[in-house]
Amino acid sequence: MLYTVDLQLEGKSVLVTGGSKGIGLACARTFAQEGCRVHLASRDRERLEQARKQLQGAASIHPADLRDAKWRHAWELKVFGYLNLTRALFGRMKTRRSGVIVNVIGMAAEHPSPEYICGATANAGLAAFTKALGKGFIEHGVRVVGVHPPSTRTERILQVMKAAAKAKLGDESRYQDLVGAGGMFSQMIEPEQVGDTVAFLASPRAGQLSGVVLNLGT
Repeated sequence: MLYTVDLQLEGKSVLVTGGSKGIGLACARTFAQEGCRVHLASRDRERLEQARKQLQGAASIHPADLRDAKWRHAWELKVFGYLNLTRALFGRMKTRRSGVIVNVIGMAAEHPSPEYICGATANAGLAAFTKALGKGFIEHGVRVVGVHPPSTRTERILQVMKAAAKAKLGDESRYQDLVGAGGMFSQMIEPEQVGDTVAFLASPRAGQLSGVVLNLGT
């Protein structure tokens, strides 16, 4: 007998940043399958349109660059994009005493490597931010949680792996040889695995969790 789990997300509104591709699009796909009203935000309107088609039109798109001047101090390091968007949304959620923020961060926060020092530093800061803000859940009614994916099979990571393979092995076509070889490519998971985890954490099924960051690797 096949059992399914109802995440109780039907009719919920979900904003997915970076939603035009990769992990963001995988998250959007899962939320759409659960009956959510999905809003996709990304810098590239064309990619957003393509993502909406992949979701059979079950999403609204919002071209936006969180590095724009209106998001003050939002520089290339992703940490400020997370902080500033949370600042904009958390107050509204707190007023209505309802809402969930799920930050997709990265395993480099737990396992920094010399190939990714800046990213590891940013991820560690975002993990601390997520845990600290989420500890106020009982007082404010807003859950804040996070996930640390290891290397995930997206277009971006494959480009990074090819560059690393060319530098280390002299041949970018050997990028698969880097998987399981230690360092930042020691593990590889699929975007859908991250998307399903994010949807669960955002759902009432995980309503007891706040101020925690779940590792999806080892």
